[in-house]
Amino acid sequence: MTLWQRLLFALATGYVFFFYSERMFWSFLRPGDAILFQVIAWLLYSFFTYMTLAIIARFNVNTLWSLFLAGTAFGWIVEGIYAMTFFGNGGIVLPFSIVWTGIASHALLSVVIGWYYLYRSLAYRSYLHSLAFSFLLGLYWGVWAVAWALETPPILSSYDGFIGHALITTLLLMIALWLHSRFDPANFRPTKWEHIVLFAIALGYTLLVTLPTVQFMLIILIACFGVLYLLLERHRKTAPAKPYLLTTFSKSIPIGKLLCLIPMPIIASLVYVAMNDVGLIIPSNLFVFIITSIAGTLFFLLAAYKIFRQPKGGEVVQEPPLIQHGAQPDRH
Repeated sequence: MTLWQRLLFALATGYVFFFYSERMFWSFLRPGDAILFQVIAWLLYSFFTYMTLAIIARFNVNTLWSLFLAGTAFGWIVEGIYAMTFFGNGGIVLPFSIVWTGIASHALLSVVIGWYYLYRSLAYRSYLHSLAFSFLLGLYWGVWAVAWALETPPILSSYDGFIGHALITTLLLMIALWLHSRFDPANFRPTKWEHIVLFAIALGYTLLVTLPTVQFMLIILIACFGVLYLLLERHRKTAPAKPYLLTTFSKSIPIGKLLCLIPMPIIASLVYVAMNDVGLIIPSNLFVFIITSIAGTLFFLLAAYKIFRQPKGGEVVQEPPLIQHGAQPDRH
């Protein structure tokens, strides 16, 4: 895999993470959300994604538990180093801000469910499975979006605006997922210099921007990254050499299966319009916060437990691997 292929793969995957973490999270475009700013945000997420993919490669991520930890690293990079909501924001204080949104939203929804499991559904499962997956994501999107009307002042979207945003961003998601297998993801192995450059940029931003803003609280973020490193290093030393997680994305998605994503923006739009029309404005954000925070915390603890009980010497513990040994990915 060439450097250009790695960069393009990071851009494609970066849009997937950007889609869930930004476009689905904020639900629709606000006044002042310039297209140029959205492009810049996607490129920024692609940089964070490159770091996450480098972590996946460096620590031989090939189980559900190690993937979740890599997703947590992605979430803490975004919310800790860059956005700094890791230290508390919008009424959510430490230690709850450590989980929301880094673990509960980024790791759980963006990386594990929205990226990995959706791709597996589209590339390996039946049409019915993919349609059901799309339906559930659309239902979540529509119900979640309604809660923005409870902000002060209320944040609303015109129905045409919501529908247009949902359709266009989903179309771009379909293109990004279709491109995955074109870049030889199974051989994504950044060089030592790429790791050095990524680390240097992150460190420079942390020292120049994050540290002056959060000051001594940065110690909390460093400690959390230290825990992640110990867990992932333990996984690297005990995990089998194969199968490698990114092999999953070497199997191309048929165009027909990609079309299974079309119901997602349609369902989201119908739910958003219907709930607003009947005045069913519920605090769905609170429900999502509670459910995903509990689930994310439990999953993180379970991942730590699973990795620590993983025997040394490459023996696989009794858990389903992310990639079935019998599956032969398509080659391009």
